[in-house]
Amino acid sequence: MQQFLTLQAYFGIVVALLEVPSGYLSDLWGRKKVLIVGAFIKVIGFTYLYFSENLFDLYIYQTIVGTGLSLVSGADIAILYDNAPTKKITSSLKEYKTTIMANYNSSKLLGETLAAILGGAIAIYSFKWLVVSQILAVVALFISALFLYETPYEKMSTKNHKNNLSETINYIFKNKLVLIIFSNTTIWSLSTFCAIWIFQKQWQEDGIDLKYFGYIWASYTLTSAIFSKLVSFFLKVTGPITCLLIISLFPLFGYWGLSTNTYFTAALFGYLFAISRSFNYVFLKDALNWNLKPKFRATINSLLSLAFRLGFFILGPCIGFIVEKHGVSITYKSLLLFFSICFFLFMLPLVYALKTKKLSFED
Repeated sequence: MQQFLTLQAYFGIVVALLEVPSGYLSDLWGRKKVLIVGAFIKVIGFTYLYFSENLFDLYIYQTIVGTGLSLVSGADIAILYDNAPTKKITSSLKEYKTTIMANYNSSKLLGETLAAILGGAIAIYSFKWLVVSQILAVVALFISALFLYETPYEKMSTKNHKNNLSETINYIFKNKLVLIIFSNTTIWSLSTFCAIWIFQKQWQEDGIDLKYFGYIWASYTLTSAIFSKLVSFFLKVTGPITCLLIISLFPLFGYWGLSTNTYFTAALFGYLFAISRSFNYVFLKDALNWNLKPKFRATINSLLSLAFRLGFFILGPCIGFIVEKHGVSITYKSLLLFFSICFFLFMLPLVYALKTKKLSFED
């Protein structure tokens, strides 16, 4: 388990090291070019996986795929928002704003749901064909990138890179709304991601048959896909503060439930992470992107991913160590304590700022 999570942490640091340069390239050269190159590198990476035989090969595979992912990450979100309406946001467009990310995220999660079902079924018979199916998937990604339409946008200067970076960092730290959304998006993404990597270990220890793993995971991603489409409704009916509490409190209740239950009862608490994940991605990430200037968009989305990857690079090996030495239950309780502290340090200030109208997502 520790080797596995260390490998995942290594993958995270590879992406982290390349994340910002690749996002910057997207803002400099254009989204489509970067997406095509990233997709092609992923094809090479998964093809290499087919011939991998040991742990060292897996590190090489993670290096190649991490490079491809870093190029795709940031540019994909940027091209999505670049193609969105640029006219002034009115009350009639508020609902549309959230719908952009809802459609994007639900489509992605439906893909994950299908992949979990097919992947689980294929893995029972042959890991070889599982890798082949992954190669076919990234080939499809490469082909689709060739046919993307890129809307013209204000690009960064190609003559003064130091000034570009300084301008981007200042834009984040001098814009209080962007900074606080950025921080919370990172933290609560980590809260769900950390749990995901322990689920299968717990299912294994609880005696749940391997053949059910794919179906359980598929039900999680399907739940997240459905709630992604419902975020706009919740936002309209309950307001932004309720959405923020769902994002932050659901993982805390999830960790508590997982640490005190076993077998399929424990698996039920996994749905809280799935719901939190959808609200985080659709509501917070959407709010962040609507408050970014186009020329900074890919770079800041890459910085967001960088913060997330660095966070897991630190937490991943720690989680693996605690699982090995003290068991799954103690690990869940440790994560509950950690993210409870994060709730008071990061989420409550955002909730308070919105409640007192010191900040607004419509700024």
